[in-house]
Amino acid sequence: MQIDIGVPYVPGEPIQAPASNSGVSGKLVTERRALVGAVAAINQSGALGPQRELSFLVDRATRRLVVRIVDVGSGEVVSQIPSTEVLAMASQSARLGPVSSSPQPSLSEANITA
Repeated sequence: MQIDIGVPYVPGEPIQAPASNSGVSGKLVTERRALVGAVAAINQSGALGPQRELSFLVDRATRRLVVRIVDVGSGEVVSQIPSTEVLAMASQSARLGPVSSSPQPSLSEANITA
């Protein structure tokens, strides 16, 4: 399981949420602990199939939450939401900046001279 909450996860070791003195608000710590517990329960239930785990992380380029199902044996990502293609488009869009909102003139509005 991989949960990007500032605490590295090593398979087979206990999962810990950040300590309350880590500079993170109390509500956020509580929410993160609940997420860690829920993910651990799903993974321990075997609901995703043998040798598969649920993983949450934050994409560094887009700062979007990414949900993955990972094959524990090979480390292969079986499924991911949003897809890598969507993340790449979001990252590229962020680099290009906002799109101009000025309307383009239609042919009937454009000054066309012969």
